[in-house]
Parts: sequence; structure tokens; C-alpha cells
Amino acid sequence: MAEQTVADVVAHRKSDELISVPRVHAGEHAVMVSADGKAIVFDEGDARPMGRDTTGVRGMNVRGDDRILGMEIAPEGSELFVVTERGYGKRTPVSEYPVQNRGGMGVKTIQVTGKKGRLAGMKVVMPGHELMLISEEGVVIRVNAEDISRLGRST
Repeated sequence: MAEQTVADVVAHRKSDELISVPRVHAGEHAVMVSADGKAIVFDEGDARPMGRDTTGVRGMNVRGDDRILGMEIAPEGSELFVVTERGYGKRTPVSEYPVQNRGGMGVKTIQVTGKKGRLAGMKVVMPGHELMLISEEGVVIRVNAEDISRLGRST
């Protein structure tokens, strides 16, 4: 199977920004996460190839002041790691997320509260991966992915 790329644009307004262009193989899934704690998993085939002068395709629908944090390809057996603005993090098997059609609103991946804050980052991780987190104050935290709590999708 030929390797391709999946490019995604956040929205369709002048403030649009290209956020990711990962390489993908046929049958793989893309994962997108928003700051308000929503995530969507869709098949790479849903992001059809487009010409150079087009605006791209919508990966996830967001409302209000929500914004897309990132998009990654999720290999079989991978987990989604998310971290909030106030340092709360968790990882969840990507298999717990329903595969949806591209352009949907997604499902809850974390309960966003005033105590935890909105989501600040996301990463698809595998066993053996290490993460480096840097706070606004410049504190660097290095942690094994397995040391982060493994919790259900909507906790």
C-alpha cells in the first residue's frame, strides 16, 4: 500500500491554520483533539486528496472558542495522552474511541473543569515512549508514558 499524507485545516475562515501533515498508510486512523476536551477518530480514507489551491477538508467540527490542539496517526495498540492547562494528564487506549466520520464533533476525552483547566496538549503514545513536558515557568518533566494514569475515555 502506498504511503500518503493527511493534511487538515482547523476551520474555513481567514484565521485557518494548517496544524498537521502526518504520513499515513491505508487503513490507519487519524486522531484529533480539541481544547474543550473532545476527540475524534476517523479513517484516513475519509480525508480525500485535494489540489494545491484548495482549503483542505474539515477533520473536526468545533464551536465557540474551542480550537484544535493537534492531529496524529494512531497505530494499532496506541494510546491517547492528554494534559490539561493545570497539569492533569491521562492516557486512554485509542480503541476506546468510536471511529466516526471526518468532520464530526467528536466525543469527550476528558472532563474539563475549572480545577483542571482546558486541554493544553495531546500525543499518541505507545509502550516504551517517554514524554517531556515543559511548564510555562520552564520546568521540564520527563516521564515514561506507562507512569501516567491509564483511565477511561470520558473520565
